[in-house]
Amino acid sequence: MLGAEAQKLFDHMPDATLLVDRQGVIRGANPATERVFGCTPSALVGERLDRLIPEGARSHHQSMVEGFFAAGRARAMGPGLELSAQRRDGSLFAAEIGLSFIDLGGQRHAICSVRDVSDRKAAERAVRLNEQWLSVTIESIGDAVIATDLEGQVVRMNRVAEMLTGYSNKEARQTPLASVFHIVDERTGDNAEDVVQRVLREGTIVALAKHTQLIARDGTRRAIADSAAPIRDADGRVHGVVLVFRDVTDERALRRLDAHCRSLVDHVSDAVIACDAELRCTAWNKAAEQLYGFTFAEVRGSSLDVLGTKVRGDLPQKIEAQLRAGEHVTAELEQTCKDGRKVQVVATVVMLNDEAGKPSGFLGVVRDLTASRAIEQRLVLAERLAAVGTLAAGVAHEINNPLAFVTANLGFVHQHLVEHETPETSDLASALADAIVGADRIAKIVKDIRTLGRTDDASGSVDVNAAVRAALSVTHNRVRHCGRVEECLQAKHLVHGNELRIVQVLTNLIVNSARALNQEKGAENIIRVGTRDDDGDEMVELCVEDNGEGIEERDLARVFDPFFTTKPVGHGTGLGLSICHRLVSAMGGTIQVDSERGMGTRVTIRLQRGVASAEVVDRPPEIVLAPRRMLVVDDEDLILKAIARMLPEWPVVLCRDAPQAIDRLVAGEAFDFVLCDAMMPALSGAQLYARLCEVRPDLARSVAFMTGGAFDQGVAAFLADKRVLQKPFTEDELRVFIRDCFSAGPLPA
Repeated sequence: MLGAEAQKLFDHMPDATLLVDRQGVIRGANPATERVFGCTPSALVGERLDRLIPEGARSHHQSMVEGFFAAGRARAMGPGLELSAQRRDGSLFAAEIGLSFIDLGGQRHAICSVRDVSDRKAAERAVRLNEQWLSVTIESIGDAVIATDLEGQVVRMNRVAEMLTGYSNKEARQTPLASVFHIVDERTGDNAEDVVQRVLREGTIVALAKHTQLIARDGTRRAIADSAAPIRDADGRVHGVVLVFRDVTDERALRRLDAHCRSLVDHVSDAVIACDAELRCTAWNKAAEQLYGFTFAEVRGSSLDVLGTKVRGDLPQKIEAQLRAGEHVTAELEQTCKDGRKVQVVATVVMLNDEAGKPSGFLGVVRDLTASRAIEQRLVLAERLAAVGTLAAGVAHEINNPLAFVTANLGFVHQHLVEHETPETSDLASALADAIVGADRIAKIVKDIRTLGRTDDASGSVDVNAAVRAALSVTHNRVRHCGRVEECLQAKHLVHGNELRIVQVLTNLIVNSARALNQEKGAENIIRVGTRDDDGDEMVELCVEDNGEGIEERDLARVFDPFFTTKPVGHGTGLGLSICHRLVSAMGGTIQVDSERGMGTRVTIRLQRGVASAEVVDRPPEIVLAPRRMLVVDDEDLILKAIARMLPEWPVVLCRDAPQAIDRLVAGEAFDFVLCDAMMPALSGAQLYARLCEVRPDLARSVAFMTGGAFDQGVAAFLADKRVLQKPFTEDELRVFIRDCFSAGPLPA
C-alpha cells in the first residue's frame, strides 16, 4: 500500500507503528510492534485495533476512532493523557500514542505510533517517591538545610532554615545564598568566607569556622556550627552544594558556663571531688591535686579507696543514711596522700541525683586542716607568749624594784670602801665589786626578758650589736648545750627598725641553727652571729650561720612559705621563717637563706642604716650637780633611801605614796625637780601627774618618772613621751639622767 520509500521509513520507525483504516482494522505494522506488543506484524495485520486496547476502554474506542477521522486532527507523541495498551499476552503497559493521517488509494488511514513508557513511568514514580522521601526527611531533621546550585542560587531550604534565617523557602529560591545566609566572624564582625565557592573549589566537605555567627533577617545573631558538602550525581559530577547547620548559641553559652564553673572550681582553695555511685572518681580539681599529690589523670575512674580514708565506728552508716535523706554531711577524716603522708581533713559531702531522682554519685568539698591546726597551735603559742610577755614584764618590774636599791647600795658601799681603802677592807671592796657585776648581769637578763614582753611596733634607730647580745642572752640556755657560739660584731652604725622585732628574728634564727646541729659532733658544732657595715649601699648586715645539716636545694625556694617545714611532725609549724621574712620586710630590709645539704646554713639580713652611730660615748666619771630641792615618790622605802644616799649634797624629800606627795605639793612646797615611780598601789604616777597639772601646772613640767617595767599598756602609752629612768640604775646613771632633764629644760605643757 505504501510506496517503497515510505515503506522503508515505516519499517524503520523506532516506535511500534500501525496503519489503521477508518473501520479500525490494522492494515500494516512495522517490526517494532513485535517488541512492544509481543506479536509479529503479520499476525496483527487484519486484526482490529481493539485487541491492543485494554478491555475496559474498548467500548469507547470505536466512537473515538470515528471522531478522530471526522475531526482530522493529528496528535504528536509525548506526555499527555495517561494511556494504556495491551500486549498479546494480555498484560498492560503505559503508553504514549502519536496520531497522523495518510491517504492511500483514496481512503484516509491513520498512522498510529505507540511507545512503551512503562520504564519511564516507573522511574518517574521512583523519582517522585524519592523527592517526597527527601522532602519529608529534610523537613523532619532538627538541623537547618539549604541546597544551592552551581551558581550559588538557593534551590531549597527546610523549615528550620526558614526559622533561623527569617526567609521562607519561596522567598529564597533562585536568590544568591549570601542574601539569605548572612554569616560573619563573631570576633571581628567581618563577613565569613563564601562557603559554597570553597566547597566547589575544594570538592570536599567543609566545616564552618568555630566562631561563625548567622545574622537573621530581623538582625538576630545566632552562633551556628556544622558543614557544607558538594551534591554529586551517580557519575560523581557536582551539581550543587548543601549546607547543614544548627543554632549553637545556647550550647556555646553552656560550654562557657561549664568552663567558667570549672575555672571557679579549679581556683577554690578547697579540694572538690566528684564520684559515681561506685565511688569512682569523675572530677578532681587543682586543690585536690595539691592536697593529695595525685593528678586527675591518675585517679580518673579509680576508686577513692586510694585515699585510704579512715572514719570512726558506725560513722559510714550514719553518713549514708543522712545522704540518702537528702542532707549534706560534714565529718573530720584522716586520709593518705600519694607520698604516704597522713592528713586530717574536714569533708562536706552531698549526694548527686540523676534526672529521675535516683542517686548517681557524690560531691565532696574537702578542706585540709593542717594549716588551720597549725594556726590554732600558733594562736595557742601566741597566747602563751603573750601571757609570758605579760608575766615577764610583771616579773621584771618586781625584780627591778629591789634590784634598784640593791645595785644602788652596793655601789654606795663599794664607792665608800674604795675611797677609804685599807688593807683590811680591800677584800671587802673586791667582793662588793663582784656582787655589783652579778647585779649587773641580773639587770641585763631582766632587761632582755622585758624586751621580749614588749608589744610596740614603732620603728627607730636600733643598735644591732645590742640586739644580737640580747638575742644570745635569751637563747643562751637553749644553745649552750648544742655547741659553741662565735660573735663577730663589727657594725658601727645603727639600723632603722624595731628593737623587739630584730631580737625576735635573731632569736628565731639562732634557735633554728641550734636545732640544725648534729648533736653527735659536740664541740665541732658552731653557730656564728655577726654584724657588719656595707658602705657600698649604706646597709647593715646581720648574719646567723651554722655548720649543721643544711637544707635540700629543692626546698630552698619554699623556706619562707607559711607552714612549710622540713622538720618532723610535731617539731615545728613552718611559720618561723615566714614570720621572720614578714618582720624584716616590714622594716624595709631583706632576708636571704643560703644552704647546702650537709654543710650548713647561712641566713643574711640586710637593714637600712639609722640616723646615728652605734659607737658609745663615754660619760665623764663624775657628774657634779648643783644642789636642787628634789621630791622623790616611790612605794619602796629602800629605793627612797638609796636615792638619798646617791645624792647626799641635795635636799631630797622622800614620799612613800602619791597621796602624801600631792598633799605636800598642794600645800605649796617648792621643788626644783620631781622624780616619781610610774606604778604604785594607791595612785599611779600618771594620776599624780594629772593632779599636778590641775593644781601646780608650773611644777608638772619638772616631773620625771622611773619604772622597773611598765607591763600595763595604759602606763606604757603614758610614758611614751615622758622622761623615764629605767630601774635598776647606778649613781652615775641617776646623775646623768637628772643632768639631762635640766639640760633639756622643762617638759612642754
